[in-house]
Amino acid sequence: MSEAETPAIPPKPGMSRQRAAGIHFMISIIVFAAVILPLLIMWYPPPLFFADGGWKVIQIAGCVDIVIGPLLTMIVFKPGKKHLKLDLAVIGLLQFAALAWGVHLMYQERPLFLAYAEGRFGTVSRSQVTDSKRPLEELLALGNDNPVRVLVRLPTDPAQLRAVRSAQALNGRSLFSIADNYEAMTPQTYQKVYSEAIDMGNWLKRHPEVKADYDAFMQKTGTDPKEYAFVPLICRYETVLLILRRSDNSIAGSLSVPQAGS
Repeated sequence: MSEAETPAIPPKPGMSRQRAAGIHFMISIIVFAAVILPLLIMWYPPPLFFADGGWKVIQIAGCVDIVIGPLLTMIVFKPGKKHLKLDLAVIGLLQFAALAWGVHLMYQERPLFLAYAEGRFGTVSRSQVTDSKRPLEELLALGNDNPVRVLVRLPTDPAQLRAVRSAQALNGRSLFSIADNYEAMTPQTYQKVYSEAIDMGNWLKRHPEVKADYDAFMQKTGTDPKEYAFVPLICRYETVLLILRRSDNSIAGSLSVPQAGS
């Protein structure tokens, strides 16, 4: 029998491009969620998921892993096609690479520290402390929180403090990233944090649009507002009010801060 007379491999009943892509899409969602979501919860605990980049990672990695993979399957899938298994294997390999890239990006950019300076906390990732003279392991050992909360020791002399600010600004860095000046949070440190916390009565007068969320939090907890301290937290994409429970210094929640121009 000549090559022209070779019968085609009959297509599998009911298996269309759309169905194959749909099955691939569902599998991709399950795998992506099983791998990414636990890591996001561990590396971007509330309120950092939206405020400090966890959602951005899902958008980027999810687009590649969940959308493009099944779309390619719909393009190349044809029952009986020669080398179809190889095509699908290549697509799977590309998806695996995208998933691995997403995990690596999350790991590298996850906030390692909540550094306190001048009345507010700021998130600090691994890339922001690479120039520190202190080993990363030493810095991470300063606390048991996730991320690790630290105090940034700053000069008390106004002239020296201005010099430090200028040097950081010149390098495009914030005061939060001065890892050589990190100190462990102590009861005395937290007293300083609480003494510098926001006066919510005055703050809510300036931002009445947040009062509903504040009232909902207080109603949910059912405790005296004096039990909590509200401290600004500067993240990569948003600024929020971190709600600290004074009795044990734990994070009780957060409130959104109206963005400039909103």
